[in-house]
Amino acid sequence: MRKRFAFIVSLMVLLQPARSQEVLFVPNKGQWPGDFSHKLELKYGALFFEQSSVQFVLKDRHAIDDVRGYHTHQAGLSLDAPFNYHVLKMRFDGALPREAKGEKPVEYVNNYFLGDDSTKWRAGVRPKTELAFEEIYPKTELRFKQGGDHLKYEWYLGDPSILKSISWTYEGAKGLHLDPEGQVVINTSVGSFLEGVP
Repeated sequence: MRKRFAFIVSLMVLLQPARSQEVLFVPNKGQWPGDFSHKLELKYGALFFEQSSVQFVLKDRHAIDDVRGYHTHQAGLSLDAPFNYHVLKMRFDGALPREAKGEKPVEYVNNYFLGDDSTKWRAGVRPKTELAFEEIYPKTELRFKQGGDHLKYEWYLGDPSILKSISWTYEGAKGLHLDPEGQVVINTSVGSFLEGVP
């Protein structure tokens, strides 16, 4: 029997999932342009799971909350108004090129009839509640899933010595620092989010 060791990190604050806090990884079957395997909608943006990395597209939550706080039509405001965004990438340094695989499907399907090009329409797309990068490092699995009302990720190590080889970079972050509780604070132009203590 192979022993596996795990440590868990939560991504919080800006990374609250959409749809009443439910984490759903939607496979990209060609309904969206881009080289990513799954998309996770957030309250203020989305995550795109690429080969051995995760791209964050974050919206200015304060501007969105301000607009949503009013009866937009009477106030002469529009949810279509431009908002500030920030894009950054969580890149796993020295990782093997792996595509994320969705697991634990939900019971329903989504249909995507986006635009006029029917060759890009997709029906029967089943979201998943977990996502795994298998063998992203030797004998190592990285798994994303729901953690309370936040997204969390877990590392499963077949060999604990591999831990010293695991690292990641937030490309495009405005800055990083530790808060008094030891959580990593990732700063962007539209706010900050936290990586919880493992």
